[in-house]
Amino acid sequence: MVETLYAKRGAGLAANQIGVSKQIIVVDDSRNGGNIKVLINPKIVNKKGSAIMAEGCLSLPGLEFEIKRPEKIEVEYMDKRGQAQKIKANDLLARIICHETDHLNGKTMLDKLPLLKRLALKRRLRK
Repeated sequence: MVETLYAKRGAGLAANQIGVSKQIIVVDDSRNGGNIKVLINPKIVNKKGSAIMAEGCLSLPGLEFEIKRPEKIEVEYMDKRGQAQKIKANDLLARIICHETDHLNGKTMLDKLPLLKRLALKRRLRK
């Protein structure tokens, strides 16, 4: 997953985006001085605030939309060693984790768009 993330120059990737039926996301936290985080069975347990920001997706290359997401979140997950973990994330990292967690739940950023905009986009993409 990490190789695919870097090959596609992404900030996050959910396992189901590459055909792996596991509840795993990888997130590149290097913008915050961190490194790659692997979250197994992530669950967002707390959300605060909201912010609208342009967002893209590796599953929808070339498309970008203004998406509303929480500014701060708390996430419970298991690490690669099977140890229970909890982190607090804000701003971009919170956005990436929310985006990838949505993928694990069968949603894309398109599901966050207003209905009329989503319908118009579907028509445009069919052409």
